[in-house]
Amino acid sequence: MRILIVDDEEKICLLLREFLSQRGYEVHYTLDSGRVGRMLERNNFDVVITDLKMQPVDGMELLKFIKKKYPETYVIIMTAFGTVKNAVQAMKEGAFDYLVKPFSLDELEISLKKIEDKIKLEWENKNLREGIARKYGEIIGKSEKINEIKELIIKVAPMDTTVLITGETGTGKELVARKIHEMSPRSPKPFVAVNISAFPDTLIESELFGYEKGAFTGASSPKPGLFEIADGGTLFIDEIGELSKPLQAKLLRVLQDRKI
Repeated sequence: MRILIVDDEEKICLLLREFLSQRGYEVHYTLDSGRVGRMLERNNFDVVITDLKMQPVDGMELLKFIKKKYPETYVIIMTAFGTVKNAVQAMKEGAFDYLVKPFSLDELEISLKKIEDKIKLEWENKNLREGIARKYGEIIGKSEKINEIKELIIKVAPMDTTVLITGETGTGKELVARKIHEMSPRSPKPFVAVNISAFPDTLIESELFGYEKGAFTGASSPKPGLFEIADGGTLFIDEIGELSKPLQAKLLRVLQDRKI
């Protein structure tokens, strides 16, 4: 983690640099707060530790500048003139921590460890979002509603449950179902899609549940149903509202008992 120390007292800068360097941090310092902008332009600092009372730019102005131009950079304020008012203002402006001199070096180290944990978590979340974005290659849109759907997919995918997807024809219900399947533990198993409206009532039951040899005239061999074919994976039943009431009752029984 790369750290910039800003203080007009060199002994403070040297003390902090020695302490933090021994703990594996890359540490730079400046006695001139007016140089901070140029230093941030040339270097990617994770943390700026700055004194509050300085010239030509004081710590509060520096904090505002950094959070506006480099919002991902964490700022720790340190001061010998600590007041509740200043502390509250600093935290409101985005400071990660506010240390009153003389402070314990262990206290500073704890604060930096917390920042390290946050950076690691942010990095992991970024990788997760990028991975999800790759999976969402076919889902186009960045609107609030589309983002809500994506968040729901993330929440639902790990669950072993039945999902009802509603929407008008052509809005992408099967696409959402496929994404739930791809992001779920069931992804190695089949994804089977069936459009109920494509079958007459007389064939829907046998398509869904299958039949055994001799179950009716012409049943010369057993036929697995779509539930059996999709076992361990996902069965997407489109236009489920088109099912007759007797078949809806049978389907409900299967969903409740989880067996056919």
